[in-house]
Parts: sequence; C-alpha cells; structure tokens
Amino acid sequence: GGDLRLMGDLLLEDSFKVAGAKDPRILFLFKDCLLFTKKKEADGIFAFKNSLPMSNITLKEQVDTDFLKWAVLGKGSESYTMLSKDPDQKDRWTRELKRMYCLQHSWTN
Repeated sequence: GGDLRLMGDLLLEDSFKVAGAKDPRILFLFKDCLLFTKKKEADGIFAFKNSLPMSNITLKEQVDTDFLKWAVLGKGSESYTMLSKDPDQKDRWTRELKRMYCLQHSWTN
C-alpha cells in the first residue's frame, strides 16, 4: 500500500455517498490530488479506488435539483457525483476545491 504522507498536506477528508458506488467513499483532498478510497471495515484500511490530479478537475457545484449533490469531472468522460450529508459539508468541499483549482491554474497560466 501507498503512504498518504507522500501526497503532501491533507486539506480535507470526509465520507460521501458516491453515485454508482455501493459503499461510501472516503475522499482525501490534497493540494495536487483528489483521492477516492473505500474503508475496509474488518481492518480499518483504506482501499484505493481512484485519484484525480487537481489540474484535471472541473467542479460542478450542483447536480440535478438536489442542492446537496455536486460533482467533479476529470479528463474525458470521468465524473463522480457526491451526495453531501449537509450544506456545511458541501460548502466546505466545494469552496476548497475551487480554491485549489484557482491555485493550480494561476501557477500554470
């Protein structure tokens, strides 16, 4: 398994219901990467599911008519729709994703 400390500073960590996934996903937001994992109940270990470089992410702040749903879009057809537990969780994540997006693109442009 990989060492999450190699990803740099952890900005956010939280559990979300993700469209198409049976079990909740634990998301880790680092400066350069959004990491999707699944917690294995038996041993408390996180199983890697996917990662998206922040430089490739587009944020969609609302999906359908559900205010608590939001999505990240990667390159191509890659997309993940999250259902937040409450407005505070959604606001915290969308605000930080926008901040990271702005930082990424201010360095590259």
